[in-house]
Amino acid sequence: MTQIRYLWIVALFTIVSINGKAQKKFNAQGSAQVKVENNMSREMAQDKASDLAIINAIESVLGTYVEQETNINIEDGTTNFRIIGNTKVKGEWLKTIKEEYSENTVESKNLNGDGTITEIWITCNTKGIVREIVKPTLTFEALTLNCPQSICRTTKYFNSEQFYLSFKTPSDGYLSVYIIESDIAYRLLPYSAMDKRYIDAVQVLADKDYVFFSQSKSHDYFSDFPTQLVDELIMTTDLDREYSQLYVIFSTELFSKPILNASVDLQSGSLPKSLSRKQFENWINNNRIYNPKFNYEITNLEIVKK
Repeated sequence: MTQIRYLWIVALFTIVSINGKAQKKFNAQGSAQVKVENNMSREMAQDKASDLAIINAIESVLGTYVEQETNINIEDGTTNFRIIGNTKVKGEWLKTIKEEYSENTVESKNLNGDGTITEIWITCNTKGIVREIVKPTLTFEALTLNCPQSICRTTKYFNSEQFYLSFKTPSDGYLSVYIIESDIAYRLLPYSAMDKRYIDAVQVLADKDYVFFSQSKSHDYFSDFPTQLVDELIMTTDLDREYSQLYVIFSTELFSKPILNASVDLQSGSLPKSLSRKQFENWINNNRIYNPKFNYEITNLEIVKK
């Protein structure tokens, strides 16, 4: 059994033209400020500030597409209109060059005027490289599960729950999965016992439903790799609450893996092959800059101790 414990990181982004062949690239910088709510950790507030800084950066130079969705609710003969605005930026983030956070404490009187309220605001300032979007990005579906069925989708795990991943793509291609714990990135897929034919990634077919990290025969996708050798993952933590980031990487063209350290055997299981978070981020960034077909999604996971 493969056991892993986890924590998470943040990413971000204003903008100047850089030479690019198919799609224009830009130097970018942006900023955003977020209040730390009662149900948020500082890490969660930083993550939200990062997302808003990215939107601020791209839209300041490349602009946005704004879609409006109108919902009509009829209650007691009265029609109520609700307009929801969705913003889509015209660029994609490629690489972080510099990232800084600052924290500001603001005190104000409460509504009754007989006390004070202390608010903590986190500001994110970031610089990096963004690419102009000139055609739709290939999208795939990746869902984290706590049982090997699609109805078990979740991003919150209790201590000792198993982890599964469902995946589906509109195009044939290649898939790899990593997870970040503190300053280490662990490779979860390809599986640890797979041979050199799968050294970089596993091949997946269009429109096929996959469930990974399950030893069930119904999830046997590789004729030359027995399901009993599939790595089963258990989400564990010694803390009350921990966070991690899952990277699901897909490309319609085969890509080369980064340099990995050997797996580590533990008494309770083993740790997969790994590399430092900085090395992993550099590998991701270089692939994104030079290969527009290289796509990835990040899912924030939470592990709670019972």
